[in-house]
Amino acid sequence: MKRFALLAIIGFAVTGCDVPQPATFAYKPATNSVKKADDWTSCEIEAAQRVPVNTQVGQTPTFVTPMYTTCGAYSCYTSGGQVMGGDVYSYDANAELRNRAQNQCMARKGYQLYEANLCKKSQIPEGLSGNPTAQIIHPEGNFCIADLGGMSIPVAVAEEK
Repeated sequence: MKRFALLAIIGFAVTGCDVPQPATFAYKPATNSVKKADDWTSCEIEAAQRVPVNTQVGQTPTFVTPMYTTCGAYSCYTSGGQVMGGDVYSYDANAELRNRAQNQCMARKGYQLYEANLCKKSQIPEGLSGNPTAQIIHPEGNFCIADLGGMSIPVAVAEEK
């Protein structure tokens, strides 16, 4: 029981953390967000045609908790023997390959791809908005990506001390 309580506390602590979400930012000089979105969609379609979905099914490992029997003056109590795990899940085995194919397509169209984390709400300047016909901003230094309803803008992030 003590182990379960400790694992539950650790689990709650970990899920409460603000885990960075990686994303890809595409930049091409003299290109606006409308053209970039059009190219991105075109490359998504090309990648989907080149690398189809490959759904695989898996199952988590199972184990049985140990059984304990405790007897008192008038009765015995047995606990344990619960089967844990065995959850069935599915995933697309080609998702990463399809993502690489899309990135290759964007590179062929002249985009530079940058990996960064999505911005936390606290990192996005208040009132930040984007003009879809304005040129895409070149990311420099330490930045995160602000997702403004389908439009991505690099935001400078202050160095943590």
